[in-house]
Amino acid sequence: MKDQDDGLKKLLTWFLNLVMQLEAIQQSGAEPYERNDTRTTQRNGYKERSLKTRVGDLELKKPQFRDLSFKSCVFSETHMSTLLMQEG
Repeated sequence: MKDQDDGLKKLLTWFLNLVMQLEAIQQSGAEPYERNDTRTTQRNGYKERSLKTRVGDLELKKPQFRDLSFKSCVFSETHMSTLLMQEG
C-alpha cells in the first residue's frame, strides 16, 4: 500500500506542477524564455510550496512573476485542496 501511495504522490506532484506551468504560460502570455509582443510579465523563478492531501504533503514549485501575482487553482481552498482531501 505504501508503494501505491508513493506512486500516487509522485503522480499528483508532477500533474499539479504541470497545471501551474500551464497557468503561468496563460497568465504571462508566453512560454518560458519566449519573446513576443503579447507577453505581459517576466518570470522570476519558483517558490517551494506544500499542499496537504490524503496521500501526504506534496512539495510543489509555484511559478513567480516579476510584476504580477501568480494565481493558481492548485492552491484555491475551494477547488483543488478539497478535491484532493476527499477519501477514495
